[in-house]
Amino acid sequence: MIGGVLKKKLIEIQKEYQFQGKIEPFDYDALELKYNIDQKDLEYIRKLILGGQPEEAIDFYMKNYGTGLSKEYMAQLQYALELSERKVLTKEQMNNIISNMNKTQEATTKNLYDSYQKISDYYTQAKNIASGAYNLASGTAKYLANLNARRFGEHVGFVSYFAMHRVTMTMMRLQWYLQRDMSQAQQIWSTDKPEEKSKIREIINKTRQMIANIKKTDSTYIATKKGGIESDIKSYLPEGSPEVSFGEEDYMPLSDYLRESSDSWLNKVNNELEEILIGDSDVVEYVWFTHRPVTKDRVICKEVLGQELLGKSLVAMSQEVADLLDIPYIDDIKRQGAMCNFCRHTIQQLDKDFIKLLNEYVKEKYKDEPEKQQKIQ
Repeated sequence: MIGGVLKKKLIEIQKEYQFQGKIEPFDYDALELKYNIDQKDLEYIRKLILGGQPEEAIDFYMKNYGTGLSKEYMAQLQYALELSERKVLTKEQMNNIISNMNKTQEATTKNLYDSYQKISDYYTQAKNIASGAYNLASGTAKYLANLNARRFGEHVGFVSYFAMHRVTMTMMRLQWYLQRDMSQAQQIWSTDKPEEKSKIREIINKTRQMIANIKKTDSTYIATKKGGIESDIKSYLPEGSPEVSFGEEDYMPLSDYLRESSDSWLNKVNNELEEILIGDSDVVEYVWFTHRPVTKDRVICKEVLGQELLGKSLVAMSQEVADLLDIPYIDDIKRQGAMCNFCRHTIQQLDKDFIKLLNEYVKEKYKDEPEKQQKIQ
């Protein structure tokens, strides 16, 4: 009789702690299909980019695809935390949850990579056409487009994996408390000490308080529940990754993070393409690439934009020309932060009429020093 009562009570304790549901496998193909850009939208994105509106193209993609995709990924992480904080999970259940997170992470990364592959390809085409000389051979253009898409895909993969890894660690922490206390409760009921059995409810309440404290204080739990990426990811990103400004916040919604990363990525792609397309130009113009708000303007950019010659903010591609025209040298301004990942400025070619005007300026300025009257390209 006593054995029957004990067994019944142990089953009750197990029900109190043990998760009884089933972890359904994640449908990888369904997510990929749902967020694959349809042909009509793809053509619209292409027209925006070729029409000189790459930011609008990315805005359109994020609004119709990227934001929903990132929210679905975060929902999978949120679900994992929700299960982990409520009940003890078996090893198989934990493995299924982690497997689902992995599959979602893979699907999200692949979808974003495929999408930005197309965006990168269109943007490379657009810059090549805008140069007026088609300076990039088709093979080179394709190589650069693939390289830049891969860079962004690797960044997305790192960021999404970072979030998943943090969530997995928090899950383990939650489960450790639940499993420890279920084991203690079962151990107490397995002994023949009635006075000890009153402690079971105390153990359960204490565990619930500890989990409540984790939910209030654990940065990963808080950020994930709000659909965000923790700001300290900046300390772990590989060198050369797109930069994102978190401001004073401890986290940022993943969709916003991806949008800001896109700006940083696109600016870097643009700068690299411009430096290739300008060819042998001696002088280029320093211009705004985007007017998106930032926390603080870069001093060097304000200085370059504020220094005009013949009505334009110019940058020399060599120290010799910089000295000749008394304008900034590109390597110098880069060392001070210009044209880095999150800079809002870029360079562009000058038209032939302005180059002609510039040569006339040099001829007049150095009319008494003919040895300095070199031709500017």
